Amino acid sequence: MDTKKVLLALITLALLLSGCGGKIYLIESKHHISAGRDADPATVSRAKNFEIYREQIKNIAVQAPDMCVNESQSASTGKTSNRRVQRKKYNSEVMKTSCGVEMANIEKSLTEAGYKVVSWKVLQHQMANKATDRIVGANIAAAEELGADALFQINSMERGISAVARDARWDRRYYDSDISGKKRGSASVKKSISKKFDNEIEKKEEVLGQDFYTLTATINSSVTFVDSAQVIWFYDWENKGTLDGNDSLKTKVYMSCGGKVCNRYKPRNKNQDDAKDDDELTEGSSRAISVGANIRDRQKYVQDKLLKVAIQDMVKNFSE
Repeated sequence: MDTKKVLLALITLALLLSGCGGKIYLIESKHHISAGRDADPATVSRAKNFEIYREQIKNIAVQAPDMCVNESQSASTGKTSNRRVQRKKYNSEVMKTSCGVEMANIEKSLTEAGYKVVSWKVLQHQMANKATDRIVGANIAAAEELGADALFQINSMERGISAVARDARWDRRYYDSDISGKKRGSASVKKSISKKFDNEIEKKEEVLGQDFYTLTATINSSVTFVDSAQVIWFYDWENKGTLDGNDSLKTKVYMSCGGKVCNRYKPRNKNQDDAKDDDELTEGSSRAISVGANIRDRQKYVQDKLLKVAIQDMVKNFSE
């Protein structure tokens, strides 16, 4: 008799573990970030008589950061015989092209704010022609020769990736499910069962969360009044955002529970038995290649938008 009871218990447990005879739940988890994640404002510092200086500024010379004007190793040495050097040259040219777009946005924003702008390329050319680019104050001297009242110096423009925001969270919801994984209505469970659900889905959250990041675009700049060579204004801002859809990560697990026993459950494919009979002969195959933007292109797209917003904010802070 005892043997029969044990056998019956094992059969019951097997049914529960397979999802037959147990209740099936779907646990969904969604990642959220607080709406205030990008609320950190720019850091702006002004000289004591900044307003007086600004009223005298009509013409502005713009200076690009060093990364935009430094020659690549291949350009400076003339060696392009190996792939490594050629790759460096290519990356340098890509960097300079990117800088050109960003610097053009800065010049455009300053022009729209009512200033006459001396292009960063003109300023750099003036400095190079006089061979004074390595002398302290050469940029101020070049700006003065070009008739600028102020030098708008972009110290750095950077794209980056930072860790997930500290105010992020995972929201979990429980649902009833059928054996094929179809979601039904919301489910309520006891705390002991809820804890088991949370422990199980937390494993997937941790794996998924490793790939989460915040994209950033940082701009740091300063303005020098040419006549006095006095720095009258500073600006620094790390603008943050996320890859499209990256702030709404989702994951889910299925659990089969009978009494206090809960185990992971794999939904049954109603057509899985039929699929076994569809193993037809074939003479070849093909694999489609997506021509859509890859992950780096998407990252750069978001960072470009962040940097554009930062540029607009920078000019607005200076001119208003």
